[in-house]
Amino acid sequence: MREEMATQVVSTVQVIEALLARSAVYHALSVLLRHPDAETSAWLASRQHHRLLEVLERLGPESRLQELARRLTELLDTVPVSDLRREHERTFGHAVQGAAPPYELEYGEEHSHREPQELGDIAAFYQAFGLRVALAAHERADHLVT
Repeated sequence: MREEMATQVVSTVQVIEALLARSAVYHALSVLLRHPDAETSAWLASRQHHRLLEVLERLGPESRLQELARRLTELLDTVPVSDLRREHERTFGHAVQGAAPPYELEYGEEHSHREPQELGDIAAFYQAFGLRVALAAHERADHLVT
């Protein structure tokens, strides 16, 4: 009985650690995919991007993803934020409707009159799971980093 409980505790701890590791990966992606700003600079200056490597090691054996994360970390150590900002603007543009918009609802129907309703549905889905877009984010609920 004790061994079974110990096994369940270890299993639960492993699941929690994996969830926390995934959460750290999602956070890193959200920082790196939004428009670089002072928060991005602070995140890079504190070397939080190096945590991504540690986290990926916890998620599993050596993989292509870990190699790409290593290369990304090396680049982030050397590239100035101004270059990141320029590259972000080149990729996503300055307007909502660009070559590669970061908003989900920009794909599909053009000029949909249902967009406000669909944004409300997305926000309601998040809220149903206890999540909401931070007001300080100044982004729609369908933004890539959300």
